[in-house]
Amino acid sequence: MGKLSIIGIVKKYSGFTLRIERLEINKGSLICIKGPNGSGKSTLLNIVAGIIRPDEGKILFDSIDITEIEPEKRRFPLIKGEKDVFPHMSVSRNIAIARRVNREDLTRIMEILGIDNRIARRKASELSTGWKVRVSIARALASNPHVVLIDEAIDHLDPEYIGCCLKRLAEYMKEKNIISIIVTHKDLEICERIMIMKDGKITDTDSPAQ
Repeated sequence: MGKLSIIGIVKKYSGFTLRIERLEINKGSLICIKGPNGSGKSTLLNIVAGIIRPDEGKILFDSIDITEIEPEKRRFPLIKGEKDVFPHMSVSRNIAIARRVNREDLTRIMEILGIDNRIARRKASELSTGWKVRVSIARALASNPHVVLIDEAIDHLDPEYIGCCLKRLAEYMKEKNIISIIVTHKDLEICERIMIMKDGKITDTDSPAQ
């Protein structure tokens, strides 16, 4: 099985250094990263996405070094929240511009996320923050990604949606061998592994209690 490998990554800023010795994530896995603000969680996601270049180390996907590959060529969408959507476009247009999946998979993604025809016709600017996050996730999955990176966006979803539907979303990503890395402050039952970051390092890795 292929995997994502994060090896010897170092990124230095004034007064802060991110340092990840080795992190390997198999395809279809879903991990959650928790930790205090400023601990390096978002920096790590941006490095994996290709938005930030590390000072040292490399990122491998299926044993291929992608450290220097541009973000748009990685198919590692980074979801930050409501600002990811194009407000002047309809929901359906927001999703269609990234579509690489077949109609059957697109229909399934929309159904899991609760995006029906009524919602699809609305402009993104008319939606609540929670709905904009759903649209962002739908567009990311419609792009047929290798890795989905979610930076606290799930924290903005309605509690009732998290409770009833997030598991189905995780099941879809596992079925499609999509790696999911979620930065969150919430305790999510879908997490297969929980990693704690502090002062730029992963200080603990654990599996949630079953």
